[in-house]
Amino acid sequence: MTDSQSLDRLSIQTQDDDLHLRPRGRVADWAKDVDNLLSDKYGLYKFTEFLRQEFSHENIYFWCACEKFRLLERDEERLQAARNILARHLEPGAVDPVNIDAATSLKLVTDRLGDCPDADTFLSAQTQIYNLMRFDSYPRFLKSSLYTDCVRREMTGASLNDCELISLDEESQAAAARLLAGRHSAMAHGGIGKGQSGAAGGGGGKGRGAAAPGPPR
Repeated sequence: MTDSQSLDRLSIQTQDDDLHLRPRGRVADWAKDVDNLLSDKYGLYKFTEFLRQEFSHENIYFWCACEKFRLLERDEERLQAARNILARHLEPGAVDPVNIDAATSLKLVTDRLGDCPDADTFLSAQTQIYNLMRFDSYPRFLKSSLYTDCVRREMTGASLNDCELISLDEESQAAAARLLAGRHSAMAHGGIGKGQSGAAGGGGGKGRGAAAPGPPR
């Protein structure tokens, strides 16, 4: 049976499902919930690649930077990370600006963080970007060729080779690893999760042409 025939049969078997493909295993978990996708290192890589193609990679970079920021414990590290997030994503002339509501953006920029920003400083902005990805980008990712290629590989028993992660910068990989270790604890203390709400704005960004820079260091 060819890959095409296998996919056709699977599609027929799952015609009542919202997703046109629901394979078994690791890739199947990505289709069940966006948090499963974001907390899987390879899933995060493929989703980042998809967002680059959609010219909205700044959203996942911002989200990863905020996740990393929330896990920092030392005040000086948190302050520096917060300043980097502001400069890269929120201030006028930012390299990778994200689209959040004006009131939230203005407050973050004008307050200038103070001397000791707390772990929830970017929570409102991060929630907005999370929901934008969850309700807008994530459903399109599940219908993309990037995802269906992973489906085919898993259906045929091919390995999802982590060596392909080389092209994703180290910061994104580190953020993914921290998610795997700390997501349940973070959500229990009010972190970003599917139960939270936020405004969903548009997502403009840069193209894929040259390799896009990673999250702030």
